Amino acid sequence: MIKSGLQIAPAVVSAIAILTGALNLIGGSDSLRILDESLPAPFAAVDSQIRFFGAIWLGFGVTLFWIISTIEKHTTLFRLLMAAIFLGGVGRLLSAITIETPPLLFVVLMVFELLGTPALIFWQSRLNEYVYGQL
Repeated sequence: MIKSGLQIAPAVVSAIAILTGALNLIGGSDSLRILDESLPAPFAAVDSQIRFFGAIWLGFGVTLFWIISTIEKHTTLFRLLMAAIFLGGVGRLLSAITIETPPLLFVVLMVFELLGTPALIFWQSRLNEYVYGQL
């Protein structure tokens, strides 16, 4: 039960990453207009960055999905993936501090990135302790 419970959250994150990554890769900066139609017209550098990071996010989602079934065996990779999300949350926080607080959806994502990922790492370490008797 502890393993299947832990697999649900990464599965949701993986699905979100695959869907939004593909959306950003294909739609570029126009894909953000789904959230806010009043956004200004994009310029090439922003569109290029959004498509690039969409592709990276898509790859992240596929990688996370790939390890879910044997999550207890992929401690290092799982922690690296969660650390990447945590750093993304740090980036969102820096943006909120230096530019402006983003829309509520992005604040919710930031809270998960900053608090949820360490919790998932802790949960996975408890699974390892339960399965292998070690951290």
